[in-house]
Amino acid sequence: MKTTNATLDAYLLNNSVFTMCDLVTITPVAGSVIRLTDADVDITLGANTFSHNTYQFKRSNTKINIGLQVDEMDFTIFDIGSNLINTHTLYQSCVNGYFDNAQIKVERLLNCYGAYTADYKVWMFEGNVSAANPSRFEIKLKVKSELEKLNLPQPRNLYQPTCVNTLFDNNCGVDKATYLKTGTMGTVNSSTVFQATLSTTPTDSYYNLGYITCTSGANNGVKRSIKTQTGTSPVTITLYYPLPYLPTAGDTFEILPGCDKVYASGCTKYSNTAKFRGFDFIPRNEDAQ
Repeated sequence: MKTTNATLDAYLLNNSVFTMCDLVTITPVAGSVIRLTDADVDITLGANTFSHNTYQFKRSNTKINIGLQVDEMDFTIFDIGSNLINTHTLYQSCVNGYFDNAQIKVERLLNCYGAYTADYKVWMFEGNVSAANPSRFEIKLKVKSELEKLNLPQPRNLYQPTCVNTLFDNNCGVDKATYLKTGTMGTVNSSTVFQATLSTTPTDSYYNLGYITCTSGANNGVKRSIKTQTGTSPVTITLYYPLPYLPTAGDTFEILPGCDKVYASGCTKYSNTAKFRGFDFIPRNEDAQ
């Protein structure tokens, strides 16, 4: 449902002709936020500036239905120059997963060439990217509204040996910031195996099933899951999936540990056995007779 305010109501009542433009905010899971507008000039609202010449875009119409129905929007971004996202081109960023599950919010600003304020803004659509198809000069995104999050498997809670929580979520309760550490790459064997020095000295295998997020170098902003971590100082990290570019010594990253969701190892690792939501004595498939 779209709502207005007294300032916008008065403006619409007193003006039969007015200008308007779209304001688009793209918030990725990891990486910098992109703000775009289809106006002919940059639009500044508070501390946020919506650029008119970084990328061009077009979108399909949106609609509002009575009842619960997931709305979809086709959103296309055009690369009109040499603009970079975290040192990567638009195409490279898409391939690296920048738009995967990114949130896209579309708002409409009235009187966009006049004395506008945030009161002249109307919410139009908000959703998450469900599919991203890159080509040389454009990225086609399929965006589904927030109602898509209601499409949960039933029953919500399964009876299984392993914990149904996700590490660091509200049900798990473990503080993510407490375990977030940094590292610097040393000897690089390949795009999946490298040595690194961390800001802490972990035990062997402590970061198994965790993930890293690169914060510099050619892979800046790229996230990858950790298969194994061996050694303590330096550590040797093996990734499940290769980085898009071969890293170099000195590249930095953030690192978080993982959880195998088993009571005896996962929960005790974080001193969080009270939040375990599995049923440890249910026989596993390979154990059942």
